[in-house]
Parts: sequence; structure tokens; C-alpha cells
Amino acid sequence: AGVAAVLLKPFLGHRTAWHYHGTRIPLPPQKRNEAHFLTRLVRYKLVEILHFIFLSQTDIIFVTTSESKQQLMTEFTFLAHKEIVVVPNGVNHDMFKPVSSRVKKILRVKYALPPKSLVILSSARLEPKKGIKSLIKVMEYLPKSLHPYLLIAHPRLMTPDELVYKKQLLKLVKKKDLSQYIIWLEATKNIFFVGLKCQDIFKGVATN
Repeated sequence: AGVAAVLLKPFLGHRTAWHYHGTRIPLPPQKRNEAHFLTRLVRYKLVEILHFIFLSQTDIIFVTTSESKQQLMTEFTFLAHKEIVVVPNGVNHDMFKPVSSRVKKILRVKYALPPKSLVILSSARLEPKKGIKSLIKVMEYLPKSLHPYLLIAHPRLMTPDELVYKKQLLKLVKKKDLSQYIIWLEATKNIFFVGLKCQDIFKGVATN
């Protein structure tokens, strides 16, 4: 819809808006001998060009935080003259609310979580800016008396970048000897809400 809006703008004369909640430009490949080098390079260049084209044709941009606004203007300096408005995310209290201890207990049994464990939930795409690697490192320093567990809920991996990053995270988990304390939830139906009903602490995403 966004692409169509920009393409039709010269003919229809309408204004276009962009909801920005973090860059979608993938990391460029670092080494020529790494897996899928050419695919990642082409994807990086193509997405970068598309961002430039569509952002330059956008009349107003919405962001969720002032930090995101600053990051956007730093990454795309040509947007200095654009109208950028901060609109904080809302929360649906009918969906995001505490569950009964009974429901939490059932879910913890399902995912082999001890009843009195401290469960931390991270729900996000697997990409560096979400801070998942830092979260894994923190797990190493939590007192074992808390019985800490980390649930990493993420959508199905679709791109080479995501696959490479998942391998990096698994390697880090193994290096830190944390495999028994970290549970991966990939592409589970209602993945976010399953984790939300198990957790004690929810880690907010993004390091924009």
C-alpha cells in the first residue's frame, strides 16, 4: 500500500505518510566468503535505495519516540526539512493484562518452566538492534537462586540475515553455558501472548 501511494502521488496529488519504527535496512555483508554474500549485498543496496526514494517522497513521518526521531534524522540527513511527529505507542488493556496464577502455572508446565522460576520474555524479530545478544549476556550474571529463564519469542526466520544472527545467538548461548536456561519460541501461534502469560518480566524491544 505504501509503495502504491508513493507511485500514484504525482497523478493523484495526495499526501503520503510513513510510520517509522526502526530502520529496515539490513546489515551489509562483511566478508566475500560468507554465506549468501551476493544475495545479502543486493538486498542491502536495494532496500537502502527504496528507503531513500520513499522517504524523500513522504510528506509526514510518524515515530513512536523522540529517540527514534533522532536516529531517523541521523541516518537520513536529507529528512531535516520533513515534518516528523512523535506518536507514542498505545496499550490495549483488554489484551495486555495479568492472567490468573492457574493459567500461568499451566503454561509453565507446558514449556517445562519451574513454578517458582523468574521468567524473562523477549518478543521481537531476530536482529541486532533488538538487544537480544545483550539480554543473553545478562543472564550469565543473574543469581541462580532466582531460577532465571529467558523466553525468546520471534517470528519465523525468513531472511539470510536472520538465519546468520540466530546462529550467532546460539553460539553465544553455548559459550556462556546457558542452554538450559533459554527457551526459543519460533513462529508459535499467538507467540507473543503465550510468552506474555508465562513471564514475570517483559523486556522492551529496540535499541534505536
